[in-house]
Amino acid sequence: MHHTPLKLSKKNGTPSFEDRLGAYAREARTAAETTSPAASIGKLCACSMAAGAVLGLSQPAFSAIVYSGSRNIPVVGTVYGFWGIANSYFLLRGVGFISNAVAYIFIPAQQNIIANFSNEADNLSTPFVISPAANWKESVGFRLQYGGYLGNFINERGYIGVRISAGGGNWHYGWIQFDGTYDGVSGGRIIDWAYEDCVNVGIRAGATQNSLCGPFPVPTLSEWGMIILIALLAGCGMHRIRKQRDEDDHLAGA
Repeated sequence: MHHTPLKLSKKNGTPSFEDRLGAYAREARTAAETTSPAASIGKLCACSMAAGAVLGLSQPAFSAIVYSGSRNIPVVGTVYGFWGIANSYFLLRGVGFISNAVAYIFIPAQQNIIANFSNEADNLSTPFVISPAANWKESVGFRLQYGGYLGNFINERGYIGVRISAGGGNWHYGWIQFDGTYDGVSGGRIIDWAYEDCVNVGIRAGATQNSLCGPFPVPTLSEWGMIILIALLAGCGMHRIRKQRDEDDHLAGA
């Protein structure tokens, strides 16, 4: 499973997790290189404890399902929906007649849809997982319902499975909830939609939370930063041992 790593950066002037750890490590290294061991041990211990506090307080960051919210859009003529991913959208075309309705969904080239060999979008239900293993189609237009006898959404509500290109062979997986109930006016209604912002990870049809991606790993220090942090902890510990031994010797000689 591959997912895009989370990058933490400055927000509202607050340094990121890794920026703070790096700053403590640099400060400690400067103290170690420019002052004597006796003069620098206090700075080393202070930086070590500060870095440890940052590590202890940091929590994993979770991915999220991006949800449109309730929309309930009647499909009369052409109706667009936008995913919120660069250059990604979908559109539905439909109309209601005296006794039946017609509705199609059209997707751009950088998207796929779960459909049968008759170019009819599959009507998915919860808890179907929309994932790489599904029957993906690349054609532009797919029938939802037609004339009361073709399509999988005739007077039915369900989920359309889609995936949106994230570039480099990676995909975001998502769903569109469509209600094909005949109302005499529209071709049906777009209820809502959502996608998983963690690439190459599936999403349950209808899910608006509880991502299948799980937590991202907490960002870590670079190699030199980890070495310095370990050295700080060791140096601080040695300093405390020597200080305690000196105090014991002083008491013993008193």
